[in-house]
Amino acid sequence: MRCPVSSYLFLRGSNLLSFSYYIYRFLFIFTLVFLGAVSSAGAGEIAVMQSSAIKPYQTAISSFQAALTSSPAMGNKSIQSVQYHKIILTDVSDSRTMRLEVFRYNPDLILAVGRRAVIEAMNFTNIPVFYMLVPDAIDLTEGHQNVTGVEMEVAPELQLKEVRRLLPQVKLIGIVYDELHRATFIKEAEKAAHDLGLEISACPIKSPGEVIRGLNALDPAIDLLWLTPDPCLVSPMAREAFFLYSLQNKIPVMAFAPKYFKSGALLAIAPDLKAMGEETAELVDKFLRGVELSQLPPVATRKPDIRVNEKIAAKFNLKINSRKGQ
Repeated sequence: MRCPVSSYLFLRGSNLLSFSYYIYRFLFIFTLVFLGAVSSAGAGEIAVMQSSAIKPYQTAISSFQAALTSSPAMGNKSIQSVQYHKIILTDVSDSRTMRLEVFRYNPDLILAVGRRAVIEAMNFTNIPVFYMLVPDAIDLTEGHQNVTGVEMEVAPELQLKEVRRLLPQVKLIGIVYDELHRATFIKEAEKAAHDLGLEISACPIKSPGEVIRGLNALDPAIDLLWLTPDPCLVSPMAREAFFLYSLQNKIPVMAFAPKYFKSGALLAIAPDLKAMGEETAELVDKFLRGVELSQLPPVATRKPDIRVNEKIAAKFNLKINSRKGQ
């Protein structure tokens, strides 16, 4: 028989051990919850998927990383501990290898840069995807609830405001467009033009082979041709027909990238790559701080990169108005 004193000491020791166990367990769970809260509030793993290693992509990515790193902390919600894992699709042998790379990193989100990258990223339906530098991304990602980002194309209103400022003599603008993929853009352009006192002469086409027909169907009084990143206009044959028409009819061209200066474009209104990286970082920052993806719809880039081809301006005897606030 155990003596009363020893029984008391035994019971007391057991209670102390039990109490210590619960204290330890409470502290352990509290620590896990606290660290998890801090981690979910800001820390994260980002898989950066690039279609290729071209310089424009890297410029935008560097801007994205700098903007996200410099984002101010919000209490414990710091995002300084984000880790990046780069996957360049041209360096990956096949889609299976790419998927294994993504699964190995187990990222909190994917940053898809370029058209091919977002197409591949959309296969990961359980991982949030943020895109940039993707032409026609809205149409491309339609129906994918886990995808958002910054639209590559500068809004029609911003482009037409710059036309009105730089070329006040322009009143009628001609556009040939793919009726299947560009109808929404044309509607927005027509509304913006009306609000700015401009007019649009537009002709829908169905294939690159119809570009010449479309150009000939435009109002002959147009003052400017608008070359957009349209699927029907980006092939070498379509581009050649477009600029040949411009030259023969002495109608200047506004393009969507400076690379078309070599072909004879007068203006280039493109997205600012650094600004696009910063704008994409804003969306990701909000997501890492707890905003639901459903509350972060795609946004249009807000800052255009505007350039003028002075040689073409002289060739067409055009005066460019460089003053602001027109």
